Amino acid sequence: MKKSWLLLIFVLPLLIAAFNAELGFQWLISKSSQGNIANDIPTTALAAAAFRNAGAELQAQQSLAWIKSKQDPSGCFPKGNCKIKETAFAHWLFILLNEDTEKTSAWLESVVSPALVNGDWWLQVATSSTGTCKVSYQKSGETKEHTITVNQGKFPGCSTPGKETFFDLNKCLEPNIVTNTPFIEFQVDCSTLGSSIISAVFQSGNTYYLLDEASTSKALIKIQNGCFGKTAKAACDVETSLYANALLAESGASLSVTPWLENNYDHKKVLDNALFFIAAQKEAALKDLKILQKKDGSFLTIYETAFAIAALNKAGNLAEQTKAVEWLKTQQKADGSWNSKELDTAAVLYTSFADTQFAGQSPATCSNGIKDEGETAIDCGGSCRPCGSTDDFPNADRDEGGAAICGDYICDVAENEFNCPQDCPSQSTCNTDGVCDSFLGESFLSCPTDCPEDAEYSEEIPPGEYPEQEGSYCGNNQVNDEAEECDGTDDSACPGVCNLDCTCEQKKSALRWMLPLIIILLIGLAVYYFFFMKKK
Repeated sequence: MKKSWLLLIFVLPLLIAAFNAELGFQWLISKSSQGNIANDIPTTALAAAAFRNAGAELQAQQSLAWIKSKQDPSGCFPKGNCKIKETAFAHWLFILLNEDTEKTSAWLESVVSPALVNGDWWLQVATSSTGTCKVSYQKSGETKEHTITVNQGKFPGCSTPGKETFFDLNKCLEPNIVTNTPFIEFQVDCSTLGSSIISAVFQSGNTYYLLDEASTSKALIKIQNGCFGKTAKAACDVETSLYANALLAESGASLSVTPWLENNYDHKKVLDNALFFIAAQKEAALKDLKILQKKDGSFLTIYETAFAIAALNKAGNLAEQTKAVEWLKTQQKADGSWNSKELDTAAVLYTSFADTQFAGQSPATCSNGIKDEGETAIDCGGSCRPCGSTDDFPNADRDEGGAAICGDYICDVAENEFNCPQDCPSQSTCNTDGVCDSFLGESFLSCPTDCPEDAEYSEEIPPGEYPEQEGSYCGNNQVNDEAEECDGTDDSACPGVCNLDCTCEQKKSALRWMLPLIIILLIGLAVYYFFFMKKK
């Protein structure tokens, strides 16, 4: 019996050690191309937020730079095909990373659609006095004002039998003033009544929703009657509205489409409940979400579990949150990913492992492509000289002000595929031949193996005169050297995973794949011992 306990003690730590959050970050970085992950703004935004939480500032800034390159002049995302969900994710990331959000905020406010909610919009004034209130609002750039009579909280000039304490804004001010407007503010001045409680209420069936309230004789009452479509002013879409509303709430924005969502989100769906709770902090959504948690701690899928954890964390439900996080740990694949999907992995790392400190990023340097704290040189983003002098970077062809020249067919260390695509194509060559071939697009950023900071650069070759390299070398897309296992697109030995040094990825990660096999073997031995050896 002692032997069985000893065996379990030996196996258990190996099972626990299978989870490695840092390996997840490494996998996500391996899927990044100059910050771009899956060519998708929500995925890249979640990854950037995860990198930022883990202290991987370099990777976070690279992803931020890629997202910024996709911004339309109007402020939305992506350029030329503006969508609300993508813009909301970019806006949220800009808030997290202290970027300017004036354009994204203005665009999102301009594209809200009137929700046309079936129900009534009421104004209430709780008072024991009799007098008048002035209600003013903006319409088509003009200020409209109405004076209404209030008699101890009742509205004798415009009321519905049985509902004398409710003032119908759509009927008593002008037809459908709220219904046809996604966002409207009413300035209510009840100074003649003295102390009052002024409220805005929405009624749907037998359910009443308090939208805004102020215990004062003067109040600015805000009413949200909007929703988001997939694109600007499009028909209401629940999924888009949920994401946008949650991300705006996390960004601290006043814009909200909660009233429409409260009547339209699906109480039986994990993601709907999670996003609605993040947006509106409604206990009903949290209650429904907790009911959907399974015994193993999961919420149906990995992605939904990640967002459920975000909601549980906001609610402070530590027990349910911990159980869900532990389940996610068991779902990590041997390569570090979740589900082998960038979106799932980014969502998990951001929502569930924010306390991970990732140590694998490149150190802050003058030429890492990021404006590190205190830099005023090559990474400053302007026309400034590199650290010390231009001699620090022999491949840098610069004007008299020290700025790199875009269009000289040299991928300078201050240039990248976003700010100078003609010099730095997205698939820059890195033939790992030990020579920094600047005329092929190699640089410290695109090919650090050939271009360390102290590398000797090959002679500049004028445009149109690039020589064909002779002989076998890593980088010519042909396996023609005994030392090569693969070469670029010639990767039959390891499809899709050929490393820059022409070796297969599996070879470098053999130990990583051996761990699950070792665990399975040990479990098999334990089962064999308990069911066969013990009987003898």
